[in-house]
Amino acid sequence: MRFLPSFKLKRTHLLTSLRVVTVIVAIMIIAAIVSVGYFLYAYLYRTIAQSEEIILLKQEVAPESIDITQVTKTIDNLEKKEAHPAPSERYRNPFSFGDTLPSTGTSTPPVQ
Repeated sequence: MRFLPSFKLKRTHLLTSLRVVTVIVAIMIIAAIVSVGYFLYAYLYRTIAQSEEIILLKQEVAPESIDITQVTKTIDNLEKKEAHPAPSERYRNPFSFGDTLPSTGTSTPPVQ
């Protein structure tokens, strides 16, 4: 019993199919080399170049130390300056027309 197909390929068909397969394999190998090269450039070379640039820029940064207590005092002062006081009862509500001004100890004539 034979399990192989009984047809035979001509020698020219076999050679052309091998040439096509060889060309396809060569194109796949070239594509793999290009993709590996791009990967190495994108993830290794650029990363190393950026880290070297960071090292160079760190040397240019002012080497003076920062006084942290002065920074915290400045931030606290800014927060106090930005904090708005709660509205007190001595101010009239501008959205209610029937209210009158609260008494402050001085008498003012009513507005007509």
